[in-house]
Amino acid sequence: MGRGVADLVSRASKAYRVAEFQKLFGDICNISPTIGEYDQNTNNAAESINSALRSPREYPVIPLLDSIKEMLTRWFFERRELSAKQKDPLTVKVEKKMSRRIVKGKYFKSYPIGRNIIQVKAHGVDFVVDLERRTCTCGKFQMGKLPCRHAIKGAFDIGNDLYPYADDMYSTTSWREYYEETVNPIGIPESEWGVPDHIEAAKVLPPESRRHPGRRRKRRHETVEDKIRASQQSQSSKRHKCSRCGKEGHN
Repeated sequence: MGRGVADLVSRASKAYRVAEFQKLFGDICNISPTIGEYDQNTNNAAESINSALRSPREYPVIPLLDSIKEMLTRWFFERRELSAKQKDPLTVKVEKKMSRRIVKGKYFKSYPIGRNIIQVKAHGVDFVVDLERRTCTCGKFQMGKLPCRHAIKGAFDIGNDLYPYADDMYSTTSWREYYEETVNPIGIPESEWGVPDHIEAAKVLPPESRRHPGRRRKRRHETVEDKIRASQQSQSSKRHKCSRCGKEGHN
């Protein structure tokens, strides 16, 4: 049941049409009303950075900054090397996503209405694609995003190339530009830094704060998906034990 709820939550979070979301949300509430009542967005970039710096964030300020610099240096170098090897017009993950959408829309039927407007029939539902305005009635295709599978099918059938309909942010060229700068180490030893006297003499104290009772949390609050995953792992790890001696392997 846990895997079924997690799958429904994932699909509902990616639903673009109101009717589709309401149907999925209704299924979630029918299986688990508690999860249905839990409505909170936990997508936070700061949480990702906190997780990456779980150990270094316990360091003093200077070693913490050094750890952040080393981490960014590594990230930029790895992504710069990876983007240099990409030969396709779009990034690696986007090319794979486009390939999956091409396969899913392979058997759709398309009927041109105008020069850039196509009606696409998919699973008994009609969708209208406007390639010039980059829109589709499914809601997934719009400015700043990738073409949906209906738009891909329509563009294919009228002989148009797909790449112009993908936003520039997904291009390999933009990917390389994001990481073309390098994070360089400080080339001057600390003993040779020219620090003004008033900065050298300044005493920086931590802000006044009140520590909450109990042990300080080092990780973010668990989401429903985290709890479901932990419960599944706990159940899978349990093995049958003998009721007399308590050992595994026999009863």
